[in-house]
Amino acid sequence: MLINALCDYYDVLASMNKTLPPGYSYVKIHFLICLTTDGIIDEIVDIRKDGKTPKEYLFPLRTEKPGIESNIVEHRGKYIFGLNYDKKEDIFTDVDKTDKAKISHTAFKKKNTEFFKDLDSEIITAYKLFLKKWIPEKEFNNKELYKIKDSYENAGFAFCLSGHVNELLQDDFILKQKWETANPDDGAEASYEQCAVYGENKKIAKLHNKIKGLRGGSTTGSVLVGYNNQCDCSYGNEQAFNSNISLEAMKKYTESLNYLLGNTGNNTVIDDITLIFWSMDGSKKADDLFSSFCFGSGETDSEETEQIIKELLQDVRNAGVMKNKIKEIKDIDEKSEYYVVGLKPNVSRISIKFIYRKSFGEMLERIASFQNDLMIDDKRIKPVELWQIKNELKPTSNDKETANPGLISKLLESILIGKMLPDYLLENIIRRVKTDRDTLKRKQLSDIRVGIIKGYINRQNRLQGKEEEIKMSLDTDNKDPAYLSGRLFAIYEKIQKDAAPGIDRTIKDTYFSSACSKPAIIIPKLSKLSNYHMGKIKPEYKNYYNNMIEEIIDKIDGEFPETLSLTEQGKFIVGYYQQNKYLYTKKHVEESE
Repeated sequence: MLINALCDYYDVLASMNKTLPPGYSYVKIHFLICLTTDGIIDEIVDIRKDGKTPKEYLFPLRTEKPGIESNIVEHRGKYIFGLNYDKKEDIFTDVDKTDKAKISHTAFKKKNTEFFKDLDSEIITAYKLFLKKWIPEKEFNNKELYKIKDSYENAGFAFCLSGHVNELLQDDFILKQKWETANPDDGAEASYEQCAVYGENKKIAKLHNKIKGLRGGSTTGSVLVGYNNQCDCSYGNEQAFNSNISLEAMKKYTESLNYLLGNTGNNTVIDDITLIFWSMDGSKKADDLFSSFCFGSGETDSEETEQIIKELLQDVRNAGVMKNKIKEIKDIDEKSEYYVVGLKPNVSRISIKFIYRKSFGEMLERIASFQNDLMIDDKRIKPVELWQIKNELKPTSNDKETANPGLISKLLESILIGKMLPDYLLENIIRRVKTDRDTLKRKQLSDIRVGIIKGYINRQNRLQGKEEEIKMSLDTDNKDPAYLSGRLFAIYEKIQKDAAPGIDRTIKDTYFSSACSKPAIIIPKLSKLSNYHMGKIKPEYKNYYNNMIEEIIDKIDGEFPETLSLTEQGKFIVGYYQQNKYLYTKKHVEESE
């Protein structure tokens, strides 16, 4: 399914002129080697943006064979110069343990001399003279190389004539003409078999192009389809002949994957998994909206995207209105197929962790529904991004601790499929709330943490056919004992703070975790303690608080739960949080006054 979808996506990209011409690669270039007409290096020019970011140029297709293999118009410094830079000694040298620099340079000179021997133009002539005149052992002290010594090892290079930095060697018309008619080897050993993608007899790919840009993957790239072990092969076939994917399909799907991984608007990283996502109609606006909704990383007009998200969140409670809103979004087809894929490289190839495919409209509905579940403040119409959820799973005192890597993947699956949120999510958040303490950076209780608890419980109830129990703000009609116990705890804490302004340690620091688990033991203790605190506050406030307490105790029939299950502990926390927020609002202050 994935390879077939990527092949179709390639056709869409090609119709939009977003794909590479056959036989070419994009290469990241850091420096230009400016040659004189005699083939001597005049200077090496740094062309990086802000001195950091390389520029991408179109080069003849780069080799992906293992070991030492040169390219036509080489871009790698070790091949071009035949030198290594020794940082300890601060010298350039052609000596290393395996003689790789010498062998690489020899391969470079041989391949390029052969290719360019019958070509002639001003830049090509200078390049051929460079191939003849550059002798690595005589260039250990080359001043131009010393200028770039700190960036030398991993830099990409391109050639031009001095004073003509916009006319690069790889763009020379004569060179391109020969390259495009030379028809580089594209699988001469292959036979014609039925392609598993197209179902027609086509030339089958023996080796598949490498995929680059994956977190944790090899710098030279990883393969999605590969056979390294004899036990993986069958019927006497070797390597990727076992997969029966044609050269045409192979080039299409690898090109699409590399495009998605190279375009920041179509990918993100969560823990060790690289996510790619795309609309099958090639809509950049759809990709931007999805990315902004989930990850806060959209690329296009942020104001327009924010407005669309705001309207969807406002209308999410009315499914019919929201569907119409999605249909009305300009330049987006809600019926277009949308893909979200999780990739992770392993030792030999790329592992596909998950694939989700739905219409874009349905995908947006699911995401908006999840975001609505998380909302704990009706004044905030802004999505909670997945990286924010991941951060809330860490202890407030240790930002370096990582969350369960599989949890975010499971969470994404729950969102896009519309099923129950992972149980571990609720367990983790409640543990964090009960054991953490406020820090300067993060709070023990936040809108996001409480929203996750609310979202889990409401989604659970909805999928079980029950009415949603927890509202976005304080619900004085909620008669759940756990929710009421949390509310009562918040009132007792507020009375204590009113009785002793500026107190460093409150009942929350001492009793919150215990009360969350066993309110029947803790709440009566707090009631007695509250009577003591009541004696220290203004008389008019006493009546106000007493009325609130009596109202809650009447609903709970004076009997607090002995123990609370995990879900009930979540209700306690939400009740506490919503009541606590209300006690510090302007409305509460006016009522108490």
